[in-house]
Amino acid sequence: MTKFKTTLSDFIFRTPDGEGISSADAGGAEQGASDTLSSASNEVTGTQQTTEEAIAANADTQNASGAGPYSPEGIDPQMVGSDDKATIDNLMAKITADGELAAKSAPPENASDYYKDVEVDDALKSHFENLANDPVAEKVTEGAKALGVSKDQLVGITSLMFSSMNEMGLLEDPVDPVKERQQLVPTGMENRPKEEVDQAIDGRMRDNLTFLKQFAEKNTAADADAYAKSGQTKMLAGDLDYVEMMLGDSASGHRFLETMRATVEGASRVQPGGLTTSDTSVDVGAQLQAEMAKPENNPSHAKFNPASLKALEQRYKDHYGSST
Repeated sequence: MTKFKTTLSDFIFRTPDGEGISSADAGGAEQGASDTLSSASNEVTGTQQTTEEAIAANADTQNASGAGPYSPEGIDPQMVGSDDKATIDNLMAKITADGELAAKSAPPENASDYYKDVEVDDALKSHFENLANDPVAEKVTEGAKALGVSKDQLVGITSLMFSSMNEMGLLEDPVDPVKERQQLVPTGMENRPKEEVDQAIDGRMRDNLTFLKQFAEKNTAADADAYAKSGQTKMLAGDLDYVEMMLGDSASGHRFLETMRATVEGASRVQPGGLTTSDTSVDVGAQLQAEMAKPENNPSHAKFNPASLKALEQRYKDHYGSST
């Protein structure tokens, strides 16, 4: 059996039978094929090297920036988690917290809501309750809303002010009108109908303030010169307003005024809910007539109040005697 030694170039460059080629031509063709394969191999090798270099370069960049999750420039380091998911969770939690803080820091919808339903020390609660109807506090809350002050901020500032005043002994207990009026119920009327009691209390307070006004009219200097000439024994303009403000809303103030009335007028007593029974500079008769002319004491008027008339009749009896 004959053995043939055949090479790749023999197959590629084999010519049909009868068509021979020179050895030189065969050799040249074989060399060209070899060069073509070598070039293709070099291109593949070059491409592979380029890809590997890019991967290596990317790895170098990652190594240079530090191993770990993505961390964009400017992010708070505390927000960066163990991986990208953890970082996103941290950022969402921060956004939610910031939103809640912004809502809490905003002023209330209405200025009147600043002092409603506040949580403060027990010692300050009554003072905050009074602010709801305080005209000065109303102006403050309107200004606070215009400035964008939150409810917590204003309540905190007000609490600090009240606490400091309390420590310095400057914070007086708020006046409770109901309790003060209860102390002014005339003797013997404790079990009378509430409407009659209220009328008697109103009359008592009104009589005291009327006395104070009349006293001031007679004892207020016309000006500073007149005050000096009086030996500083007169009141000045504006004094009455202050005295009335300090005494007029408390039972203690009205008891003082009744004692002063009895002393000034020379009366042995002052009828609670009525006027003095002595002949004084206060024209009691004229006052009673003025009271009688009021709508609530006029039976033919739409605003007539039987309890008011009954209380006024009692004052007439106290002043003129039961025979009247």
